[in-house]
Amino acid sequence: MKRTKQLILAIKASKYAAWVEKAKKKGSLCHLDYARYNIRICSNNRVYIFDYDTLAMELPVLDIRKLIYHIYYTNLYDKDTIKKIISWYQQCNPLTKEEWLVARLIFLYPIEAINLFEKYIKMSRDQNKDKIKNLIIKSIETEKKLYYEMRNYDEIISKILIES
Repeated sequence: MKRTKQLILAIKASKYAAWVEKAKKKGSLCHLDYARYNIRICSNNRVYIFDYDTLAMELPVLDIRKLIYHIYYTNLYDKDTIKKIISWYQQCNPLTKEEWLVARLIFLYPIEAINLFEKYIKMSRDQNKDKIKNLIIKSIETEKKLYYEMRNYDEIISKILIES
């Protein structure tokens, strides 16, 4: 909770609002549900994306965050996962250093855990809350892994910006 409050204050003090204004002018769509079952990479290296019911006008970093979270949640990550994803994204849709600094704050914001907590609170007393409790625990464990892996973020961003 303390870290989440700190992140909210940091986001408010960051260049987030400026990036949102830039995205409004340029246009920015997010899928918001990248998962293995919504992405297909064919033998010709063409990527196909499915299931657009969560499509929204949002900053692209939210898609990156959800993708990274899903990879960590399902334990499909390696020591360079975050570096690889950020590098690939920078090659296709370059962000500025300021935008990557905002992205770091968003990557650390535990939105999935918060959503699960809200779902738990809204459940009625007679509903079985054990399943959602287990999902909350797994989500918190995933957030801890991400927090740990983000310790080298500034170094990763600096290197990627130099390379691009």
